[in-house]
Amino acid sequence: MPSFVQRSYRDWSGEVSGFELTTLALDGSSYSALGTLYTALDDAIADLTSGQLAKKSFGNRINESSDNGPFGANREDKILVTYKGDTSEKLFRFEIPCRSLVEANLLANSDMLDMANGEVAALVTAIEDLARSPDNGTETVTVISLRLVGRNI
Repeated sequence: MPSFVQRSYRDWSGEVSGFELTTLALDGSSYSALGTLYTALDDAIADLTSGQLAKKSFGNRINESSDNGPFGANREDKILVTYKGDTSEKLFRFEIPCRSLVEANLLANSDMLDMANGEVAALVTAIEDLARSPDNGTETVTVISLRLVGRNI
């Protein structure tokens, strides 16, 4: 049975936004390996966002972070991640809130993130290593694109 990872981020005004991904199954034998993959995902997101981690959870465990600290982003500024199932070819999307705008992470004259950029490539790798298709918890996925978007939630 597949598991999940959820992350919520707090913006400069204290508002919270987040996402959820279907992941590899969480059991006694995969717990340690998944912990490493969760950390890689968190580190990659931290390099591309300015929000404060408000809550993280996976499987049935929830860890909350502090309300204190600097906030440097707006939750409506997001990275739209589009990915597909490797077998079904079905497209899926999720949004990472509180993105930070770093010109070096973007393709020239575009709102698309440059997947060859080191920080962006780390996020792509973290997602592909961890995520599974929401329709089939065993189907691996491939990230198709990352785009800067704004949402009025």
